[in-house]
Amino acid sequence: MQWSHQAIWKWFRNFKKDGIQSLYEKSGRGRKSPLRDLNIDDVKAIAINCPSVPIVNAKIRDKYNIKVSNETMRKFLKNLQIKLDSSKKSSS
Repeated sequence: MQWSHQAIWKWFRNFKKDGIQSLYEKSGRGRKSPLRDLNIDDVKAIAINCPSVPIVNAKIRDKYNIKVSNETMRKFLKNLQIKLDSSKKSSS
């Protein structure tokens, strides 16, 4: 990986100004999940009768116009401690 001269000089200036702490990554960086603003109770209500992550994902996509991968949705549901009932059949 190559770094631009501008990036290196920026790191150097920050280091001179604030020391070694300026070189650590700050929290809050990176792309924010579009799922972070969803109403958790609404997500639970949608997921409770769904047998799979792709079906939950499709319903969330239809309702909120939010597009995420099934893997991202799976992790989101897992973080919310939502366990899908695979014994139920979907009506969609």
